[in-house]
Amino acid sequence: MRSVRIYLGLVLLAAAGVSACAVEKTSNPLSPSVAGPLPGVGISAPDIVQPTPGARIQADQQPVTLTIQNSTTSGVRPLSYSFEVAADAGFTNTLVTRSGVASGDGGRTSLKLPDPLASGRTYYWRARAEDGANTGLWSGVSAFSVFTPVVIQAPALVSPVSNVLVDSLSPTFVVGNADRSGQAGAVSYLIELSNSDTFGSVLAAWVFDEQPNQSKLLSPIGLSPGTTYFWRSRAFESTTIGPFSSPQAFRTPVPVVTNSGGGGNGGSGGSGGGGSTGPCSGNAGVDGLNFGAADIYNSPTDLASWCMGAKITSIQFTPSSFRVDFSRREGGSRWPDFVTPGWSGPLQYTLGMCMQINGKWACSAVVEFWYGRSLDGSAPPNEIATAWFYDARWGALTGRQPAEGETVGIFVCSNDCRNTSVGVNPNFKERSNVQLVRWSLNGGPSYSY
Repeated sequence: MRSVRIYLGLVLLAAAGVSACAVEKTSNPLSPSVAGPLPGVGISAPDIVQPTPGARIQADQQPVTLTIQNSTTSGVRPLSYSFEVAADAGFTNTLVTRSGVASGDGGRTSLKLPDPLASGRTYYWRARAEDGANTGLWSGVSAFSVFTPVVIQAPALVSPVSNVLVDSLSPTFVVGNADRSGQAGAVSYLIELSNSDTFGSVLAAWVFDEQPNQSKLLSPIGLSPGTTYFWRSRAFESTTIGPFSSPQAFRTPVPVVTNSGGGGNGGSGGSGGGGSTGPCSGNAGVDGLNFGAADIYNSPTDLASWCMGAKITSIQFTPSSFRVDFSRREGGSRWPDFVTPGWSGPLQYTLGMCMQINGKWACSAVVEFWYGRSLDGSAPPNEIATAWFYDARWGALTGRQPAEGETVGIFVCSNDCRNTSVGVNPNFKERSNVQLVRWSLNGGPSYSY
């Protein structure tokens, strides 16, 4: 009996010891043996710090570091964090998963990703806290993108270069398209014009869109004759500006003024006063294009050789007309009147236009003016195709309508220059300079020269 009592006592003591041990484990919330969530413990979702939502990260600034504002907990167990990076907002394609990231100092925790992410893509990430027994809510989903930065090289200047003598006071600038890397947007070019290779003074600056292989710009203004100019270019897009090219020089020609029509004889058959007061001379301006190389339609083919005895002084665009004035329209030195065969009264001058077609200038004088006719007789700027070049007499110009912002040439010639290849007054052949201007379809711009 004694041995049986001893045995039972040992069993009872062992059982009591096991029970005491179990109670000890479950009453310690820091014990690693705790199974399941601890009641009454709440863990907040962490806040996103960096990358901020929508951030763009350069591919060469990787691996990316994710940073959160630490969660709060009502429990006593220390927190660690889990991070996820995915290719989609639903996290069905998870790319990076890290758990057990120790809570950082200063109220923030960071995780540097193990490897760079592929460029040209958007990524989604989130984080949550846990204490080994309880798990908090995920943070909000935040997205960032990785991109290869755009690098744009200097364009190569193609023409005019090497101090060449150009054939027009409105040369065409040609640049070889700039090399670039990264995902560049639409590229444009800036051209600067100067009288010095240091570009201490910029005379003009123009911006134009890139074209395939080479990008070209017809000078929007007529340059000064007999002058050396320097020019340079740079390419840019919405996020990046490339460096300037090395400058190149070119020279403009000196126009030759001839007097092939008697210049100052007055108008044979003229009437109504006026008339030239002397030989063709004076400040007649310069042509903005190589008039001698232009194709002439339905007007005297030798217009370029006519004496340049007048200067365009103003061009004003309105919705109903474009008003062109010149130095010898009024006053004692105005051009004489001349009765064109078939007309009942005299004409004083004809208004003309030049447009570029397939890289070559085409010109014609179309609208006839008698002395005193309003400058509004030119026709609305948006009706040139139907009011000016409306049939086959105008060859390549037929049906042509200048576009908004297109560069055109404007000039006047004495007497009637329409429907004739030689002119109607052999004793008086004068013209103005050809002035370049940007076309306006709806009116507004006004230019004085």
